[in-house]
Amino acid sequence: MSVIIKQFIVTFDNREKLEIIFQPGIQLEPGNILAVIGDNGAGKTTLLEILAGLKKTIIFEGEIMGCKQPTKLNPNKLTKIGFLPSNPSLFFSKPTIREEFEHITNLTGNNEWIRWEEKWHYYSNNSPFSLSWGEQRSLILDLLFSQGAEIYLLDDFIVSLDHVESLHVGKQIFHLLKEKKIVIVVSRDPKVLYYLPVNTIIYSSKIIFQNRNKKTIFEKCRENNPFSVLKNYGGSYTSNKV
Repeated sequence: MSVIIKQFIVTFDNREKLEIIFQPGIQLEPGNILAVIGDNGAGKTTLLEILAGLKKTIIFEGEIMGCKQPTKLNPNKLTKIGFLPSNPSLFFSKPTIREEFEHITNLTGNNEWIRWEEKWHYYSNNSPFSLSWGEQRSLILDLLFSQGAEIYLLDDFIVSLDHVESLHVGKQIFHLLKEKKIVIVVSRDPKVLYYLPVNTIIYSSKIIFQNRNKKTIFEKCRENNPFSVLKNYGGSYTSNKV
């Protein structure tokens, strides 16, 4: 099971077309993690939506779980993809938090409520929408990590999480990689690299890579990480209106 990303073109509601090209192309195998860093509008969320089978493409040069067109993934394979959307409210489908975990239990056969009851007991009968934005993202991540997916797509997970919560997510990601899962993280903030493992493959938009001010942010990340960001730099991607 692998993920290959080279190029895609999408059309938006206003009929504007966006072309994204990864140079060089990416091939992720089980146990690999990719971080895509780019400015707003650079196609990061669009990439995750495509891989999750939520957005159609005019052209998709790549592959996910053996399928060359993600929108045609069969339902069984779609359950193997865990997706944290940029808007957490799009995730929830059950009236209470406890029922969200029970839904995961029905999918996996594991009693996930027992695993997470201590953390979420106080809110168990509350609607997920009663939580703060950060608490919603934390809840989704716990649900995703319970899902038993093979591929995890995380959109800007550090938004609204404090440092301790982000470290917790980083630890969860580390365990996912030990279990030979594939993880793709996108963010507009290079500081997300603080919380990712040393073997992270990093791609950034050419705008960020060529901007010296932005590059100093990468240098700051190196000061707080036990690895060299540039050593793990996999390549760049360009986004162009066509």
